[in-house]
Amino acid sequence: AEEKREGKEHFKKFDIAVYAKKIFGMFDGEEQTVKLEFENRFAGVVIDRFGKNISIIKADKEHFVVNVEVAVSGQFLAWVIALGDGVRIVGPECVVERM
Repeated sequence: AEEKREGKEHFKKFDIAVYAKKIFGMFDGEEQTVKLEFENRFAGVVIDRFGKNISIIKADKEHFVVNVEVAVSGQFLAWVIALGDGVRIVGPECVVERM
């Protein structure tokens, strides 16, 4: 006989892939919407990190912007830094300052 499991509804609502993308590993932080600007060559990197359902908005001929829900952590900021000159945090101001 199959036993009833408690918390099943909670697990249905919890998307582990989305959560993993937001926390960038084990380093949790305050979750908020962050606006990032990328050079066009980073489109693949952005899709790999945030998924195909993300809205990519053309900024100019060389750049696009995305608004992503992330846990703003040291690891997230390190990921942005690791991408180099082709990316910058546009907002919110508190995240720009933290960078």
